[in-house]
Amino acid sequence: MKSHETGYKIAQKLGKPAANTYKALELLQKKGLVVSDVSSKVKRYSSLPISEYLDQRENELIDKRKKLVDALRSISTNPLEEGLYRLQNTESMYERAKQMILQAKDVVAVDICPTPLDKLQGTLENAAKTKAPVLAKVYSAIIPKGCDVVRAEFIGSPLESWPFEWLQLIIDGKEHLTALIGNQGSHLFQAIWCKNAFLSMVAYNGLLSEFLLTLVIEGLHQKEEGSKVPARWKRYQVLTQKQLPSVSDFIRKLQL
Repeated sequence: MKSHETGYKIAQKLGKPAANTYKALELLQKKGLVVSDVSSKVKRYSSLPISEYLDQRENELIDKRKKLVDALRSISTNPLEEGLYRLQNTESMYERAKQMILQAKDVVAVDICPTPLDKLQGTLENAAKTKAPVLAKVYSAIIPKGCDVVRAEFIGSPLESWPFEWLQLIIDGKEHLTALIGNQGSHLFQAIWCKNAFLSMVAYNGLLSEFLLTLVIEGLHQKEEGSKVPARWKRYQVLTQKQLPSVSDFIRKLQL
């Protein structure tokens, strides 16, 4: 729409009835997309930049979100019970993964394919910088900054024979999320969020062992000296299951 036009001229250019055009212009004014000049006898309409309208809508949504969060905080809720929870869509799966990573205190362990890595790379890098060590097994050339990474490419990518992508994320050895995703994130086949300390410890132990085994195989592939293997292992001793505070907490609760 050309700026500073009368409603009648706009209707003519659009080939629409004038009455309908005026109604549409009034609606666009209410939405903040159009303004009208009333300094003369004839009202003239001008469109605003779309970026201005989108900024306005974004600020409205941020304000609504803040009010909703504040209102929900005033409601007393009990902590979520231990159990296995199915996540029904991709968006909720990624948001749960991000929140888990943000809450990590001791270690983040993740086995992650290219599409979920693209979604979570920034969150993982921030965690490695400010929260906890991040151990990541990846299947592409993407290397999250600050994370301790092993790559599976040198032994042939499993993605070549497996028509899915996956995410296995374990936080502090006490909580984990496992998801199976279509290639390029086309859709979510299944995602389970586990809040069971015992099952999460088992999952963490398995993923840590796989991480360390991949390191050893990688060293053999690159013909590293055998003396380097114990040195690498020493780096991860502090992250073994028996050293994690969550394991001590779990044992103490069972003994009460």
